[in-house]
Amino acid sequence: MISGTPLPATSLHGAVWAFDAVYTPVETQFLQDARAAGLSVFTGYELFFWQGVHAWAHFAGQPLDLGWLRAELLRDAEV
Repeated sequence: MISGTPLPATSLHGAVWAFDAVYTPVETQFLQDARAAGLSVFTGYELFFWQGVHAWAHFAGQPLDLGWLRAELLRDAEV
């Protein structure tokens, strides 16, 4: 597994939020550094989740229970 961060923690000064497109692990060193600096963070898992939701809407055109979907995805995964 590759670990690390694309930026040193000192580079986060003055930022308000941080986003990491890495799906797994959900808690990357970059996001840990961002949280420690007081930033709001958006994980790659959320990117994964919402890509699926929007693809479903586009291709299936059917309603989707977001709460059910999130619970089912989390049931067998550590997120």
